[in-house]
Amino acid sequence: WAGARGYGIQAPYSLAADIVRALWGQGGDDLKATADAQAHAAALADLLGTADPGEDWQRLAPLQRRERLEAAFVWLVGEQARRQPLALLVEDVFLADERSQRLIASLAQRLAAQPLLLMMSYRPDFAPRWRDEPWFDEQALGPLPPAEAARLADHLMGSDASLALVRGALLERAAGNPLFLEQMVMTLLD
Repeated sequence: WAGARGYGIQAPYSLAADIVRALWGQGGDDLKATADAQAHAAALADLLGTADPGEDWQRLAPLQRRERLEAAFVWLVGEQARRQPLALLVEDVFLADERSQRLIASLAQRLAAQPLLLMMSYRPDFAPRWRDEPWFDEQALGPLPPAEAARLADHLMGSDASLALVRGALLERAAGNPLFLEQMVMTLLD
């Protein structure tokens, strides 16, 4: 699981870095000790900001660094998918930086033979660049039914009778959108 953050939209590969952090942590020492991992070490160190990638890395032209960084990302995702079927869940992909979006979309083509499922959430007004790709299938989620929205409100706010007016106003304003309901409740709590 990885979620794009609004402030990450300005940082190249911020979402890709979050995915690498999650996958690298699951990789185990056997993955990290492979020759391929060592070959991608400088790119991963630069992407994650965890270590000095070394002088050889610094001497590379920006285009070469980008190509190697992207190759390291694809290698890691592919290696994890080869070890066992992999589902990448990306929340709020519309907030991701342009390079991360492009890189995630390329996974479907680059790793077509691997057991990999990409699931991404985004707002209805977002037009993903991969919408016309043969591997893409969109499933639109409608608003929550009123009873489910009320249950979510109870979970977020509690069901104290003193909150009935506020709860009703939030439910009406959210119109079944669970994210909007949650954000309004969090704003009230702040």
